[in-house]
Amino acid sequence: MYNINCFFFFAILGFLFESLIFIFIKKPYNSSVLLGPWTTVYGIAFFIIHFIGKKIKLLQLKKWQEILLFFVSNIIILSILEFLSGELILAIGKIRYWNYENLTWNIDGFICLEVSLFWGLASLFIEYFLYPRIKNFLKKIPKYLTIIFVILYVLDLLYMIIRPFINLNK
Repeated sequence: MYNINCFFFFAILGFLFESLIFIFIKKPYNSSVLLGPWTTVYGIAFFIIHFIGKKIKLLQLKKWQEILLFFVSNIIILSILEFLSGELILAIGKIRYWNYENLTWNIDGFICLEVSLFWGLASLFIEYFLYPRIKNFLKKIPKYLTIIFVILYVLDLLYMIIRPFINLNK
């Protein structure tokens, strides 16, 4: 249950983060292809960040080398994740949820230098500051609450899958 709680915590945190950005810039926007308050890619990104962190710590590098390797690794891998997510959403849903074409060194508008650097910094914050402070909380979330979230998430996924077919019947 702990890993599921981690997924939901970061998927919801990502949804809230993006929602706040768009409130700040006064642009209505839903950052998720799902209806619930979660953005799946952030839940997946947490596991990637944490996996990279564990593997790099095994190398027993000097702290500055560990942090630098962690930072660069996450820039590359999370940028690939963002690119693939954008392409997948566009291919399946025919929707472009973000477009970085006006930013520096973008690739197909799905990734760019500024956002990639942000992913590196966010990864450092998550792995070295946030996660160590919340992991005990995530372990204490009641099982029934986790099950409720899983059910709601699966229903949301199922609705996303059948939604195009519902619209075709109208």
